[in-house]
Amino acid sequence: MLRPRAGADPRACRPWPRSLGAKIASPDALVLFFSSAVQQCTQPVIPMEIDVDGTCDTEPVWQHILMIPPELNTPGLIDLSSPGIGFHQFMLMANCGGGGGTGSRYWGTLEIVESDETSLFVKVRGTENPSFPIDGDHTVQRCGS
Repeated sequence: MLRPRAGADPRACRPWPRSLGAKIASPDALVLFFSSAVQQCTQPVIPMEIDVDGTCDTEPVWQHILMIPPELNTPGLIDLSSPGIGFHQFMLMANCGGGGGTGSRYWGTLEIVESDETSLFVKVRGTENPSFPIDGDHTVQRCGS
């Protein structure tokens, strides 16, 4: 898998992972996971937990999740502010601080350049969020169907 930036690990899952709680997207949405940590298909949502001993000596980690409605899941350019697009983002810092948010619509664009049974090639542009640096070209591994 190509990694466009050190530590950015994109994944794609279908259907919507119920472990995120509130359902924003269609169950058939394309769910794209971007993170500063390695992600596993068996656990696409990275647990954001502090050490059990409370020492907070963890590395900072962030995860950004985009939910693309099935009708937009085709090759081409997608305006991330379109209705029906959802996102979830969160981070844990080394000092045990952190936070996140969930919403509908985002900013920037996502271009699905290529798609097959095992992966997607996407370009993310204009998100311009230094806390969640997902802009770039990504080869995204598919995690089941």
